[in-house]
Amino acid sequence: MFRRMMLSGMILASLWCGQLRSQKGVAPPAGEEAVQQQTEAPALKNPLSQLRGKLLYKRNQARRLERAAMEADGELKKKIELLQSQIEALYVEANPKLAEIYAEQKQLEERIEALNQK
Repeated sequence: MFRRMMLSGMILASLWCGQLRSQKGVAPPAGEEAVQQQTEAPALKNPLSQLRGKLLYKRNQARRLERAAMEADGELKKKIELLQSQIEALYVEANPKLAEIYAEQKQLEERIEALNQK
């Protein structure tokens, strides 16, 4: 009984909406206007935000490939770690507060690795 009522209600609603759309000069209900505006919004997206999204995607893609290269080549990993430590030393020289932050980061990375190995 409930299904029959629901189906008949849905059929009546679809017929009623079809009649409204077929009438010219009749404004669509407020809900339909909002849906139309939302569907049109992605097409009008800010080109700057699209470019930023593409850049973020490419950066993440490069990081993934860099990590894969480091895992494949142990010597490359050592060289990159040496360069990274030199870069950190330059930053610490410019701003001593970074030494504490870098130390905390290393501790957190070690804890994460230890938990991943378990």
